[in-house]
Amino acid sequence: MSYCILKFGSSVLCEADKFPQAVHEIYRQLRLGHKVVAVVSAVGDTTDQLLKTAQQLQSSPQPRALAQFLATGEAESVSLLTLALERAGIQALGLRVDEIELKATGSYLDGSPQSVHVGKIQQAFDDHSVLVVPGFVGENTLGHTVLFGRGGSDLSALFLADALGGSCRLIKDVDGLYEWDPSGDGPRPRRFSKISFDDALNLDGDIVQHKAVAWAQQRKLSFSVGSCNGCKSTQVGPQTSVFESKLAPAPPLKIALLGLGTVGSGVLQHINKFPQRFTVVKVVVRDSAKHSHKGVAPQLFSTNPWDVLDCDADVVVELLGGTDPAAELIAKALTLGKHVVSANKEVVADQSTYLQKLAADSQVNFLHSASVGGAVTALEGVALISQSEGIDSIEAVLNGTTSFIFDRVAAGDSFDEALATAQDLGFAEQDPSKDLSGFDVASKIAILAKVGFQKHLIPKKLISPAVEGFRGSQQTRYRLVARCRQNHAGEVSAEVVPEAVGKGHVFHDLVGEDNCVVVRSRLGNVHRFAGKGAGCWPTAESVFADLFDLSTAY
Repeated sequence: MSYCILKFGSSVLCEADKFPQAVHEIYRQLRLGHKVVAVVSAVGDTTDQLLKTAQQLQSSPQPRALAQFLATGEAESVSLLTLALERAGIQALGLRVDEIELKATGSYLDGSPQSVHVGKIQQAFDDHSVLVVPGFVGENTLGHTVLFGRGGSDLSALFLADALGGSCRLIKDVDGLYEWDPSGDGPRPRRFSKISFDDALNLDGDIVQHKAVAWAQQRKLSFSVGSCNGCKSTQVGPQTSVFESKLAPAPPLKIALLGLGTVGSGVLQHINKFPQRFTVVKVVVRDSAKHSHKGVAPQLFSTNPWDVLDCDADVVVELLGGTDPAAELIAKALTLGKHVVSANKEVVADQSTYLQKLAADSQVNFLHSASVGGAVTALEGVALISQSEGIDSIEAVLNGTTSFIFDRVAAGDSFDEALATAQDLGFAEQDPSKDLSGFDVASKIAILAKVGFQKHLIPKKLISPAVEGFRGSQQTRYRLVARCRQNHAGEVSAEVVPEAVGKGHVFHDLVGEDNCVVVRSRLGNVHRFAGKGAGCWPTAESVFADLFDLSTAY
């Protein structure tokens, strides 16, 4: 796995409700198999406001104190982005510069990074998918705060990319570097698809800090500049500058939503924030009056799920659950040449081969990242490892309901009390039979087996007899564990079984909706993927990521 350093500037994180868009960008990189370091600037004009506050107290503030004060803006952004990532079910850790020993030299208000403890960054990734660090800030040998000058977060990101040997993308409010400001009056400037370091330094420096570009040139470190969740970017490096070829912008993808429950409502909120990419043309619900407050035009509602086949949608998002009528609807939508995005683990486990063939025949896509693990990049991770290293085994906890119940029983509740509490808190359905029987987990491990080993397994045959009637223990912590492995003859076996886990076991500290997938490769490497496996925002993030993949392909 490689490192990807994403820098989010103040123009992107201009207010708190923009942080979910940064989450989308980060999640895109996680799906590609990267370890992500997010470098953040202060929100909007926070730095300017902090400077004004300081100058009200002292017209010429003492540099050391001012540097420490201005750095609080970046500290706030670290916390906000970490919280936004956690809401989406992504394991994130916010770090201070002293925790990674990011040392700096020079003056308090215009210094430069000097060194960083790479080992501490790597160690932090043992338990987290994303690290969030403040840009613009380091500390000197005395432990005093040192800033890297106006726009210094660019330099922070490039420095970390160089230290980690990773790629760097500077996220701005424009889709790359232009001849001049594209928001100004006059003729439209050309956008660079590639630009040399020298030409980048000849631009006005409002988009990328000149100090950062000069540092990258000295290190021969290429990087990209683009917008948040954008398809385009400008590559900056030691090459000849090239302007982009002008292409007509693609029209928004037309979306039909099958279901507007907890997850569907989250997906709709994400879609509505990107009107240039998506437009909703049909929403199927049981009762349209119940959803009238969600901002959908009344004429777009339907109570007949088959209406999605007659509308002009490019993509059908299936969030009905169950197999009837979901399986037939998915198949017919694919046959009609509509892309389908689904979170339906039962349909995927049972019919993925058939549905993928229908999609291929119609030259469309059937995407189902959310069918396993919510925001956990389980399917993507297993696919990447299968292709690059081969897989020996997969071991996973994929059901938060049973984890919650077993923990409550271990704490002294009866099974019935634990189940009732889980239902009251929304961790368990009113009919929890698919969770408690192991069928939910069996469907998910069957999907992972299909991706990892290209073998079709029947979920109900994977459930161990030990699952039936299992009610936990008040002395021992249990997890419902799914395993799948391939022997030297190529035969694949799998099982779902309740298993005692002691302290120190990777599954011991999973709580609530936490899921965890551990993959052992044929090269002897162990890969771990973890995060929230259920709930509105984790599942919506995964569904929306599939939609974004479709939009970037057109």
